[in-house]
Amino acid sequence: MIGAVLLRRRLCCCSPSSFSLTLLFQRHHFSSNSNQHSFAVSYLEKCGLSPKSALSAAKYARFTTPERSPDSVISFFTDQGFSISQLSKLLTVAPSLISCTDARKLYMPKIQFLKSKGFIQTELINMLTVNPLILQRSLQDFIIPHFDYLKALLGSDDKVVYVIKRHPPLFTKNRQSRLEPNISILQKYGVTQSGILYLLFNQPRSLDRKPDQFEFLVEEIMKLGINPLRQTFVVAIIAKLSMSKLTWERKLDVYKKWGLSEEEMSLAFVKYPWCMAVSEEKLSKAMDIYVNKLGLESSIISKCPTMIGYSLKERVIPRSLVIQVLLSKGLIDKSIVTGDAFVCSEKLFLKKFVNNYGNDVPDLLKLYEQHFK
Repeated sequence: MIGAVLLRRRLCCCSPSSFSLTLLFQRHHFSSNSNQHSFAVSYLEKCGLSPKSALSAAKYARFTTPERSPDSVISFFTDQGFSISQLSKLLTVAPSLISCTDARKLYMPKIQFLKSKGFIQTELINMLTVNPLILQRSLQDFIIPHFDYLKALLGSDDKVVYVIKRHPPLFTKNRQSRLEPNISILQKYGVTQSGILYLLFNQPRSLDRKPDQFEFLVEEIMKLGINPLRQTFVVAIIAKLSMSKLTWERKLDVYKKWGLSEEEMSLAFVKYPWCMAVSEEKLSKAMDIYVNKLGLESSIISKCPTMIGYSLKERVIPRSLVIQVLLSKGLIDKSIVTGDAFVCSEKLFLKKFVNNYGNDVPDLLKLYEQHFK
């Protein structure tokens, strides 16, 4: 008798406990001349795969007849809490999982290990849905040693779980092929251990690169003159890897349209790498405020690039409105409007630009605060 929860979910009209998924296929999907491949395709379609995905996945499935149907595998995953759509995605990525002769014996120890380290059921299911290759790895020879290696670097189970959730593929690839060589490259160029851990924890995807490509990028950062002993160095790596070369060039073009040269932008990037990570839309809006509305020179960005990173709604727009009012009334001179007006704390900004002019402009504080509602 088949205990496939999947069948009950998809075919609620089928209540008899003896009604098996195999029998369903025999009655509705097979004729006397059906071939073995068509059984696998039909079975996978019933599991939620599209016809195209089922046809592709059937090449890797090792069941070909109703007598060998993998109902127990389907039951195992549904018993663990996988939905139909999640099961469909899982089998699309790793169709060979369904060919296991004893899913509970092979997969359950791996799931239990990951749970024991801090994964909760829902997030574990979500992770395995998009990266089921973890289940194809040996528990003793790969999963446990790999987890222990990451723990030795990061210091705790919680941090390892966080990193794996951020970038699951890092946990399925041999660390000798990418992770370890890339860490060695960083050490070779003088990046501190704290810098390496910052990169691994905050952007583990950065270390999942081909070593030759990764070293080329590190050399580029070095040529810019960024000190590898500073955290800015690894932040520059993250910023560089967060976009394609085409996107990078498009953002440079936006800066150039506002009058900044490549040399000025290189200087800005060295000081504050995130200035290249903001969206083109935000970049254009910020430059419009600074240059058009406040009349500042675009070169101010090369001197104070953090101005690009601030929230438009919570900092740039409210402060710019206050400054515009003060300038229009002649209460302040344009020369005192520098990057400091946006870099300074809110307390200092209120004291210098709002409270000092409360008598001259009674509604100034109200103008400033209205954007926080």
